[in-house]
Amino acid sequence: MNLPDGIKHAVHMGANEALVEWLSVDPSEEELESLGSSYQSPGDDVVPPDEAKRYIDDLKKWDDGTVASSPGAKLNELIYAAGVEFARGIIAEGAKIGKVPTRAKPYMKELAPLVALMKEAMNEGSFDEEAVDLHAIIWGSESKGDDEDDD
Repeated sequence: MNLPDGIKHAVHMGANEALVEWLSVDPSEEELESLGSSYQSPGDDVVPPDEAKRYIDDLKKWDDGTVASSPGAKLNELIYAAGVEFARGIIAEGAKIGKVPTRAKPYMKELAPLVALMKEAMNEGSFDEEAVDLHAIIWGSESKGDDEDDD
C-alpha cells in the first residue's frame, strides 16, 4: 500500500480488528462498539523516539491534543484511534455495516484490498487468517513492520 508508515501501522491494527476480531463474533452493527477492545499495544518503548515522532506526524489527523508520557505512548494512542476508524471503514465498505469515518475516507482507495477481503469473508461466512498475509498486503515486499527485528 502506498501509505506513510505511521498510517500503515494503524491500518494493520484496523485490518486485524475488522477481519480477525469483528468477524470472529456475530458481525453486526452492535459489535462495532467493541472494535479495538482486543488491541494490545506493543509497549511505549518498542519504537525508538525519533521513529515514533515520524509516525506520530503521519497520524496527526487523529491527535486530540492529549499529552502522553512518551513519544511511544502517544504513538500507541494514535495507532489505536486511527486503527479503529480504519476498521470501521473496512467494515462499512466491505460488509455494508456502519459508515466510513470522515478521517478514514481519504485512505479508502488504498484500503481496497482489505475491503475486498471483507467482502469475500462476508460471502464465505468466515475469514481464514492463516491463509492471508495481512502484513504483506499492507507493507508489501519492503516489510517495515513489527517483524524486522526478529533475528
